[in-house]
Amino acid sequence: MKFPYQMLRDFVETTLNAEQIGDLLTMAGFELEGIEEVEGDHVLDVKVMSNRGDGLSVFGLSREVLAKDINAKPTELYEKTAAFKSDLPANTGRVTIVTEDCNRFACCTFDGVSPAQSPDWMQNRIRQTGQRPISLLVDLTNYVMLELGQPMHAFDLDTLTGERIVVRKAQNGEKLTTLNGD
Repeated sequence: MKFPYQMLRDFVETTLNAEQIGDLLTMAGFELEGIEEVEGDHVLDVKVMSNRGDGLSVFGLSREVLAKDINAKPTELYEKTAAFKSDLPANTGRVTIVTEDCNRFACCTFDGVSPAQSPDWMQNRIRQTGQRPISLLVDLTNYVMLELGQPMHAFDLDTLTGERIVVRKAQNGEKLTTLNGD
């Protein structure tokens, strides 16, 4: 997993530099595969073992730093993230799950969202992780996944048949077009 050092610092106040964070994470069971400078920040590339899913987000790795660096302190963003409780209304009437391989799918709709470009700082962080900025909504979902480890996807309700999401396995011969047109 690639993540910018400054993104980790959004969650943790520490005097450790990027190399020292890499060493700390290595000693905690995450293999540091490298550090490179990308668009003005050190980007750590950490191999996350299959039994350490908690390390698939910057928030999860920040917990590791807080547990191992006795001088580190959680930031206000860390505290707010750790205490977050959603008060958004569930919108389960728009989702139908028709496969046993999925037992949960959360959905929330927002009205009045217009297509836009994400801010430069977000595009920069997206590029630092080796991804390509696409649009505000796509970049937001990718950013949240990087930050919190929660996979997300944004749908345009107007383009969904019956304004519904059906979660199912693909059928033989079905084709899927990805965001980059493949």
